[in-house]
Amino acid sequence: MTKIYPNKCIFCGNAIATTKLSACSDCYSKLDIIDGTVCQRCGAPIECCNCKAGDFAFLRNISYFEYSGPAKIMVFRLKFRKQPQLAAQMADFIASQIRVKYSDFTFDAVTSVPITKFKLAYKGYNHGELIAKSVAQKLNLPYKPLLKRKFSFLSQKIRSKADRKRAIKGKFKAVGSFNYDNVLLIDDIITTGATLSEASKIIKKAGAKAVLCATFAITLKK
Repeated sequence: MTKIYPNKCIFCGNAIATTKLSACSDCYSKLDIIDGTVCQRCGAPIECCNCKAGDFAFLRNISYFEYSGPAKIMVFRLKFRKQPQLAAQMADFIASQIRVKYSDFTFDAVTSVPITKFKLAYKGYNHGELIAKSVAQKLNLPYKPLLKRKFSFLSQKIRSKADRKRAIKGKFKAVGSFNYDNVLLIDDIITTGATLSEASKIIKKAGAKAVLCATFAITLKK
């Protein structure tokens, strides 16, 4: 007997009618899409931007959603509920943004922020790598693991902005050297930008001229 499984909302995971889109009506109504005038460095709406552009080693960041509501739930399910299939669906959103907002750039490689071996063993996968590999496939670009990460017990999410910046220094190591013009760095969310900036700095030291970032969501301070 053939089993019929209901479609599920990609954000909350609840069953939805087969005739509807991939998001339930409740999640769809609560999504906060990043649009309008945004900071050309961190990617936040101008009225929410509190970044100091000179502090970032990356050239630009773009984000699709605000890190709240359904988007936040989707990230949580990917990272902590062992649902790696969500990475490809996040990559759809990210790739669509890249095609529009980075249309003037040609990328030599796509890469991701590495996690420690401890976290990899515990979770079974690197969620950022899964997203980045899917983005690379959708954009027909090569994925390259350009960084390694040193061991760390504490998560960045529990740190203050100043602590994040200090704690992330020296945590990445380049995998060899390379001669790239533009590297596309993918991650799930950007909060203070400290992690993406430190990763970008190491990538540039190893031989890339510029690093541009693209994330599924951005944490906003309103």
